[in-house]
Amino acid sequence: MNSISISAVLLAAIVLFASVFVVALASSLLLKKNAVWESATR
Repeated sequence: MNSISISAVLLAAIVLFASVFVVALASSLLLKKNAVWESATR
């Protein structure tokens, strides 16, 4: 039971870290696209 809970906590931490990483990556990509779009439209 203890090892199962430890693995579950590890899995939850990995999923949380992955989701935060994906959100940061997507926001940086969107910011880059917006900057490129603004410089192209000027």
